[in-house]
Amino acid sequence: SDVGGTAIANGRLRLEIRKEISRTHVLITVLMTTPCLQLFSIAVQTPFHCVLLYMVP
Repeated sequence: SDVGGTAIANGRLRLEIRKEISRTHVLITVLMTTPCLQLFSIAVQTPFHCVLLYMVP
């Protein structure tokens, strides 16, 4: 078995996961610091705005 290759693959995977976590953290931070009105206007501009409009009575 290629132990070295496995170690490198695992290292890459960990790096990718770490990048995803930091990206998610940044997104959450942005959402938390963004005023609701601004957040709503961003939401309206997304393709999901149709779904949102149907969901809101």
